[in-house]
Amino acid sequence: MVTASGACAPKTGQGGAMTAPLLRLDPATAAAMRTILTGSAHHWDTPGDMAQALDPTTVQTPALRLIDTQLAQLTDTTDGRLIVSMPPQEGKSQRCSRRFPLWALTHNPDTRIAIASYAHSVARRWGRVIRDDIAAHPKLGLTVRPDLSAQHEWQLAGHEGGIYATGVGGALTGRAVDLLIIDDPIKDREQADSKVYRERVWDCGRRRLHPTRPGAPVVSFSPMGTRTTSPGDSSLPTTPTAGASSTFQPRPTAATTR
Repeated sequence: MVTASGACAPKTGQGGAMTAPLLRLDPATAAAMRTILTGSAHHWDTPGDMAQALDPTTVQTPALRLIDTQLAQLTDTTDGRLIVSMPPQEGKSQRCSRRFPLWALTHNPDTRIAIASYAHSVARRWGRVIRDDIAAHPKLGLTVRPDLSAQHEWQLAGHEGGIYATGVGGALTGRAVDLLIIDDPIKDREQADSKVYRERVWDCGRRRLHPTRPGAPVVSFSPMGTRTTSPGDSSLPTTPTAGASSTFQPRPTAATTR
């Protein structure tokens, strides 16, 4: 939508010069105009490709390339399930909780994404970071609605897609979710060794944290030593549609990644 401030008739500026009326564009139209002026919106093959384009200092390792391949396949798999377990400081959270959801939005701005973690503050942080990435990189061709732009919940202007962040004790009831990302549902080894806490987490997962759109993919990841599922564990939140499930543990690398 395009609106003009004041009358549409030309105005008289300083020195008697005639000036055109000032046009104000809504966020969605402004984003579209930027895309037209700067070229078509970018679409990268993998989250890692996008990460390196946005931040040239990003380190891409064999483990992260493997994760990239699996994440890209996940988005095209009906009711897909992916579990990633690898050591800390290998870049899995940056890739899965930051770059992957942003990459998914560049491919389909109508993707409604939920991010859950052991603490609401952790999930909310990723919501804030992704929102700020959009603001910092106009070439993405995305804009956040100014009236719905909280850290834990925001939506893209002119689209249905966006981010909703919650803790594992939260709920997605009544929310349309096209992609669910579970980032470290277990905080540490103490919680991982507690049968009571593990049962509590998975009970929450079954009853509260499940995508509401049939066929929506889910990715869950945690450090080695705190994994609470075995390969192909059916307790990972599911929808009525049967789909593919895979679990892998990439070999650790020496580099710390962004």
